[in-house]
Amino acid sequence: MRHRLAPPLAAALIAAASAAPPAAAAELQSLYGDIARKACRNPNPKPAARLGEHELVVYNCPVSAGFGATVKYYGAQAGLDLRPTGDKAFVGEIAAPHDFGEKIEWRGEGVGKAFRPRAAIVRIIIRDGETTSSSALAVLKIEDRRLCNAAYVNGAEPEANALARREADAALTFRCGQDQPRVIGKRTPGLQEVGDLAR
Repeated sequence: MRHRLAPPLAAALIAAASAAPPAAAAELQSLYGDIARKACRNPNPKPAARLGEHELVVYNCPVSAGFGATVKYYGAQAGLDLRPTGDKAFVGEIAAPHDFGEKIEWRGEGVGKAFRPRAAIVRIIIRDGETTSSSALAVLKIEDRRLCNAAYVNGAEPEANALARREADAALTFRCGQDQPRVIGKRTPGLQEVGDLAR
């Protein structure tokens, strides 16, 4: 025999259920990709002695998080093209005034083959002088058809990596083409140059 709840009790249970907080969003995880020159392949190698001062040099890097990575060097500047494998329409190139770090840190949901990237963190190397350099961490928001710069973290900041992860996780609500990238830490001339290249 089925028992029916008394009306006051049933109403209380319904109210309690509707007042329950929504389920927490899945915690984002990190996955790393390699863009070090030693891990990448130059599809058209040419002896360094034959390279012109501004000749384009390209390195194809291993696929990570479902994205292919291509590092391009043109004179003193560098570019990093990130796009889902086989997707030529995706817009995903960022610039650096000198070079990039050796790793990409992807922030996303899931593990293994189920990992789905939502943002990426790339270290940008800035040449401050003939023998000195600094860095910034670029936080990239991934949207359906493109990625864009959502934040920059001065690489000299204490816990810079943790700050970049925080910004990457917060970038889920960032709107490419509408919102302005945040700058975390001291605004140095080098950091300003990085921001100018992104415009």
